[in-house]
Amino acid sequence: QVIAYDFDLERLGETNFPATLRIGRQSYPEAPDANVVANVNEEQLRATEGFTDVQRLQVAIGQQPATRLTSTLQLNAPDGQPQTLALEQYLLVRNTEVYVVTLTTTTAQQADY
Repeated sequence: QVIAYDFDLERLGETNFPATLRIGRQSYPEAPDANVVANVNEEQLRATEGFTDVQRLQVAIGQQPATRLTSTLQLNAPDGQPQTLALEQYLLVRNTEVYVVTLTTTTAQQADY
């Protein structure tokens, strides 16, 4: 798994929340069904407290079919103020590998990323 943070002061804004990008890869003995992978991730988002507005869309990244999950997360910033984060997740299944690319940022910064 690779995790990257954007600490650029101009993009941190008032919230001081750094955008994060995670890229994960999981290997399986047999090729998993892409729809099952997407179902599991979607169900986990819906079951996790604070995540709302979960949406799912079939997309392509290059020639590779993928699933895009988006949602928002309500939480309190360190100063106690409510904050809304945007999550975008891309799920790709290629042979026996599952790749998960996740961007988390404030809703105000989402379009910039």
